[in-house]
Amino acid sequence: MNTNNYYDKKLSSLLLAEVYSTEIPRINQYLQAEIEFVRKHIRGDETILELGAGYGRVILELARSCKKIVGIDISPNNIEYGKELLKDYKNAELVVMDAYTMQYKNEFDMTICIQNGLSAIKGDTRDLLKKTIDGLKNGGLAFFSSYHPDFWEYRLLWFYEQAKKGLIGELDIENCRDGVITCKDGFYSRSFSKDELSELGQQCGMNYWIEEIDESSIFLIIQKL
Repeated sequence: MNTNNYYDKKLSSLLLAEVYSTEIPRINQYLQAEIEFVRKHIRGDETILELGAGYGRVILELARSCKKIVGIDISPNNIEYGKELLKDYKNAELVVMDAYTMQYKNEFDMTICIQNGLSAIKGDTRDLLKKTIDGLKNGGLAFFSSYHPDFWEYRLLWFYEQAKKGLIGELDIENCRDGVITCKDGFYSRSFSKDELSELGQQCGMNYWIEEIDESSIFLIIQKL
């Protein structure tokens, strides 16, 4: 298990929830746009896996739209808080698990890793995609998203807000560029370009396509053959 994950050690549970309690309307629009993009691909009979589920914020939004949804996250604090949040949703489950150690095989109709989860889940991204595909049923879909480059101004503003709240360290502004945000306490967040996501799709050897939504997000969507 990755014991050096910032979100596990410093930004989980109520603190993570405060990240998403933003007063920036454009950020709220971005967050909801990604969820609605995923939702429109759900028929209602799917079993879904979310990687890096945190305390279940996205699961709370999608649980009524699918048969079952499982979220995994590296932080026990997130899972404990999330189980209370989701206690009335019998089809929702949260599990403490590092995505890089998951051993699911042909179990899910859909897997999601949205809102730049590829950056938050530290490790070899190619390995993560392989494990994700292993867990999908034939014909299943995986959704990975990152930030659109045109969204940089709002993204930076959001991280300034988080730093002001004391949720992350002071931004190391000289090194915040080219899709990368760093803080003086060690926080690091990168984005994946359209070309980088396309390369990951090519490397997985499955059907894939790229979609841009809301001028805020780029999605890599993979279909298991």
